[in-house]
Amino acid sequence: MWPTRAGNGDTQQPLFVKHHDRHGQASSSNQPGPYINGSTFYTGSRNEYGSSTDISEDHMLRGRSAEPTLRASAGQSAPFLNTSDEGDTNVKPHRSIKPEEKGPQAVGNSGSQQMPAASTPVATDHNPEHSSLENRANLSLRDFNRAIGEAAEMKGTDPRRAAELILDAMLWDVGKKLPRDNFGFVVAWHHLGECYFLMKDYGEAERFYRQVFQARRSQKPPDSFQILRARQDLAASLIGIAIEEETRDAERSEQLYFEALSFAVENMNEEANDIRGEDIDDVLHCTNALLKTRDRKPSELAELNRTRVRALVRIDDDMDDEELLGMQYHGIVAFKQFTADMEDRESGYEVYDTVQSRIREYGAQDPEQAATAVCIGDEVEDEWRKATGLLARKRWRRCLEQVRAEVRRDVLPKKKETRDKWHLICRRLVVKERWKRALSGAAKTARRNITSRRRLVIDQWNSLVQEALQRNKDEEENRKKEAERKRFEEEERKRTMDEEQKTLEQKEEKRKREIEEKQMAEEEERKRLEEEEKKKKRRDGETRLKRLDEEREQKIREKEFEDEPRQEEEHARKREGEAEEEEALKREMNMQQDLDIQQGIGRTDTGYSEWSEPETPMHLDTEPAFFDSETVLSSTQNSERWMRDFIRSRNAILSPRHDKNMERVRVTIIDTGLDRTHPFVVKRRWQESRQAANKTVALFQDFVTENPSAEAVDEDGHGTFIAGIVLQLAPLVELSIARVATTRASLMKDPDAEDKVTKAIIHAITEWDTDIISMSFGFRTCKTQQFRAAISRANWENKILFAAAGNFGNSKANVSFPARFPGVFKIFATDHQGGKCSFSPSPDLEKSYCFSILGHDVMSIWPEALAAGEKDGGETPPPPRVVDSKGKRYPGLWVTMSGTSFATPIAASVVAILYQFYDANKAEIDLEPGLDFKTGDAVRAILLKMSMAPTADQHNYLNPWVGRDNYFNFSGEEKSGPVSFFAQMLRLCLGAWVK
Repeated sequence: MWPTRAGNGDTQQPLFVKHHDRHGQASSSNQPGPYINGSTFYTGSRNEYGSSTDISEDHMLRGRSAEPTLRASAGQSAPFLNTSDEGDTNVKPHRSIKPEEKGPQAVGNSGSQQMPAASTPVATDHNPEHSSLENRANLSLRDFNRAIGEAAEMKGTDPRRAAELILDAMLWDVGKKLPRDNFGFVVAWHHLGECYFLMKDYGEAERFYRQVFQARRSQKPPDSFQILRARQDLAASLIGIAIEEETRDAERSEQLYFEALSFAVENMNEEANDIRGEDIDDVLHCTNALLKTRDRKPSELAELNRTRVRALVRIDDDMDDEELLGMQYHGIVAFKQFTADMEDRESGYEVYDTVQSRIREYGAQDPEQAATAVCIGDEVEDEWRKATGLLARKRWRRCLEQVRAEVRRDVLPKKKETRDKWHLICRRLVVKERWKRALSGAAKTARRNITSRRRLVIDQWNSLVQEALQRNKDEEENRKKEAERKRFEEEERKRTMDEEQKTLEQKEEKRKREIEEKQMAEEEERKRLEEEEKKKKRRDGETRLKRLDEEREQKIREKEFEDEPRQEEEHARKREGEAEEEEALKREMNMQQDLDIQQGIGRTDTGYSEWSEPETPMHLDTEPAFFDSETVLSSTQNSERWMRDFIRSRNAILSPRHDKNMERVRVTIIDTGLDRTHPFVVKRRWQESRQAANKTVALFQDFVTENPSAEAVDEDGHGTFIAGIVLQLAPLVELSIARVATTRASLMKDPDAEDKVTKAIIHAITEWDTDIISMSFGFRTCKTQQFRAAISRANWENKILFAAAGNFGNSKANVSFPARFPGVFKIFATDHQGGKCSFSPSPDLEKSYCFSILGHDVMSIWPEALAAGEKDGGETPPPPRVVDSKGKRYPGLWVTMSGTSFATPIAASVVAILYQFYDANKAEIDLEPGLDFKTGDAVRAILLKMSMAPTADQHNYLNPWVGRDNYFNFSGEEKSGPVSFFAQMLRLCLGAWVK
């Protein structure tokens, strides 16, 4: 079946096309027409000289002329074929020649190519036909066109020579330079196809006709008339190939017939086609050949017959009786197949109506044909009634079967139910009679047995009563003896225990006295050593001050004879330097006098809780602060190596490139902002916005001023340092920045700091739909209920919150807010080996939410604009220690800092990598139904499994690539790779947590 567009009657448009020039030949044929008895339909055609051939021969001999007046493409003028130097045209297409200009047609029904009326001009100096191989490079495009024109003239008489001349012209240099969609090449292909068609080489003709057809369709604008002619030529060549393949490959021949039929139907239905005769003949020939095969589906046979009827209907007023009978026969077959076999009454009626309309037109053409038309119309109407009657009977039988099935479905169950009730009643009666007989026999037997057993029981009871009385008497005597024995044993045990207790108390008192004496001795020794150390440092400081005074006096005496203005300037500068050095020495001695202050409370540290005792010897700021220590440590290389190991382990389980089919994990940093101009931020391609469904969501929000900046800024550097850590460890996340303070110092003084943080958390939840929030700051108390409600909402919506615990050291200050809220992960700081930092506080409540990770000498980026130090009146602290540039791979200014503030983004990066791994390997992790990976409880269970077992004063130290008892340590000996190993460990970890 070939695909067709939906239509009614003659206006149906198939998807493929073919062509005929005139139907006059077929309509005047004297060959036998179709006959109704079911035999093969055959029709013939007569050329203009009266020779009668069948349709296949007509197609084989029917030539197709090239159209030299093809429309040129846009912007290119159309060249002319066979134009001599004087401009006259040698070859004209047969469809463009006026009737008075047409000469005699070529014998053999190849009349589509007309001989020119004018004489052929003699070739000039550059005659293409006689040009040698070495002269081909000098031939022009006009010579090429002249050669094609000469070939077009001789193709009717000598097609082989014409084909050789065209092929030779295509090998000229000028032909090679032309594009294959050039006008000249299209015309040459068309003439070459005609030559092969006349030589009955239909395969080659079909190949060139198909190229011409494609070129015609690709014209801008397309010329429907030229496309129609190209389709007609292609259809003719396809029919020729199909006839040749009938004996060799029947299946391929059938496919070619179908393709040619689709082309012919579309040509026949083309509105611009004013001569449809040959197209109708082609349709009739193709359907005649395809209907010879009877083992087709009913739908295919019906479509073939309907197509044949539509072709016969297209015949104009010269339709004869045989063609009318053929239309009648195939119309009856078509609507019977549609109606009776396929039960498609609408398509059947369409065929019936088409046939009846054409029969009425046939009768109206000539009064002599009216009687024949009426008779044939009555026969068609009778057959239609029979077909509709068959359809009605088939539908009636189907309805009858349905009614019978419904009756069987309703009646048979009722019969079965009645039969079952009757059998049940019979069984009940039989059982009742049996029960009566059994009951009567059982009553008699029971009375006999009861009487005999009653006597036996009475005898047994009497003997048991006697035995029980005797046994009770013996048990009473034994109980009294046992109670006496137990009383003596209890008294003996108490006496022994009292003696042992007294001995233990004496030993415990002796041990406590020894421990106290030892502790007192150690405390005295420690105090003595500390006092000696303080005295030694004090003496060293005094000696150093004295030496500095002596050196200063000596230098003054040595330079007292120098120039007076210079001497005064030098003295002033030295006095300032010495004063600063003396002040530094005094600060150092004061720090040595107070061990608690020495252990890490910096200028920016905060943290007394509302339960801090007033006698605590620390003068801490009670306002909020960012938790970063100013202690200068010496483990930068170790910390950098720890970061490199982290990145290497991450790359073992995650791809370094983002998969566009997966959403990024969303991380929010609430801090002082971000320097978006830093070279490292630019290199990491931080996105300032995200494109949502119907809007653009900015990933930077300023909550500090009433008129916030639309671009990311950082006037302190603390937020840039935090963001740099995340961009190093988790570069593929979607990083959003919430700015809640201008500087660290301004957050201490801002009375609305909690409100700004609350708005930032709500914005991160509602607008950014973030997964993880990192907060490297803290408050002494929670002053507003809105702040607490925002934290609760984030926990309820499974947003993972990380907050710095604070840099309180071993002071009694509690963990600050928001880290102290329930459900918030409290992050503490360690060195690269997991050792607790001196400034990191002790664990608080909810120890399962207390985790520590690297926070000592962490390396990250710093705004280059803040490298000079303080500004804005000293409000911004000086920058931390600058390290050497990390090379072109890590451009910009890099510094090192220590504190729980910088351990917090590292912990957040661990969870971000866990989320990325889960999104990329959901199928391999394969969680149990109802278990969600991205929840606070699931993350806590995984982090606890990734942590080393804590000691008494330690936290859960996060070591993600080792874990507790080497749980996540991939040794390389496993059969699976690191990705499968990590996925399996996560699945087992969450499975054990659920259980």
